[in-house]
Amino acid sequence: MKKTGLLLLSALMLAGCATSPVSPSQAKHVPADRISYHGKGDAAITITRDTGYMMGGCYGVPTLDGMDIARIDTGETLTIAVPHGDHLLGFKGDDQGRGLCSVSADSLFKEISVTLKPHETKRFRISSIGDDPLGIHPTSIK
Repeated sequence: MKKTGLLLLSALMLAGCATSPVSPSQAKHVPADRISYHGKGDAAITITRDTGYMMGGCYGVPTLDGMDIARIDTGETLTIAVPHGDHLLGFKGDDQGRGLCSVSADSLFKEISVTLKPHETKRFRISSIGDDPLGIHPTSIK
């Protein structure tokens, strides 16, 4: 009985850390006062953060070439204009967070290389996939 209860509790805890994808068309837009990147360019990047409890209640910060883009909450999306070419897209904790939200503020969870052609838009999601910690991943979800 104890083993069954412990197994069930472990499964529930793991499920609580999972995230669920949200399409950019169904996600809320990040409010303008939380967007810090206002670049221009001939290409675009759309970033959507999954819903779920992984860092839920805390903003996360996507980065472009080491610069903060926005403070993004679960279930939110934003699209930014960027110059075509090679970029580094990342995700880190929020250094403006309070309490537990600031614990991992300086930790860069994931950074990936992105190459954009002129007039191209690429989509990414902030998610926890399998054993991977919360990070930024390419997606085909529209």
